[in-house]
Amino acid sequence: SSPAEGDRREKEGLRDDDEVKEAWGMALCSHTSSISSLQGLTGSSIICLPDGSVSLMTGTTDMGNGSETAMVQVCAEKLGMDLCDVRHADLDTSTSPYNIGSYSSGQMFLTGNAVAMACEEVIRKAKVELAKLYNVPVEQVLWRDKMFHIVYPGKRMTFKEAILDISRGCLNMFIMGSAVAHRLSRLPSAGPRWPTTKRRTPSSSSTSSKAWMSAA
Repeated sequence: SSPAEGDRREKEGLRDDDEVKEAWGMALCSHTSSISSLQGLTGSSIICLPDGSVSLMTGTTDMGNGSETAMVQVCAEKLGMDLCDVRHADLDTSTSPYNIGSYSSGQMFLTGNAVAMACEEVIRKAKVELAKLYNVPVEQVLWRDKMFHIVYPGKRMTFKEAILDISRGCLNMFIMGSAVAHRLSRLPSAGPRWPTTKRRTPSSSSTSSKAWMSAA
């Protein structure tokens, strides 16, 4: 380096010799903390296998955050199954349902809702097949407390038992379901909403004007 450069480095306390060379610099990085208005789309598919187990397919990428385990838990909870009866398929981007990517802490909300909606789809299809199998109207096949209830002849069964019955009674029958969740679409309700409260904002005018804000 030139003498002027050497003087500057010495003034700034930077080391510059054969072993170590120090310098000032700047680096840029980007952290995604939200989802753009054009994204937020994610899908899920479920295949019910003849042994009563379930193959779950999502595009989520588990980077150590446990997202695949979480999706299996959502599916098992929704269908009333044991965790060991739900397997998350190992897929790549060429075969998996579309997914926005594992960022912005959005996998549980978006992909989890897609899994829940796909579970509702296979439940609806299973009700139709059970109605055919037991020769009853589909309205008499109910899904309550994570059990199928056939009003007549008063039979109850778990989801796994239902899939086994359907597989035995309807050869070559595979129940499959899929769903797509979007952050701008109406997702299934997770429970009761917080109660709506209203508060009055102060007004400087002599005639009181009311402005109401919803805190829901």
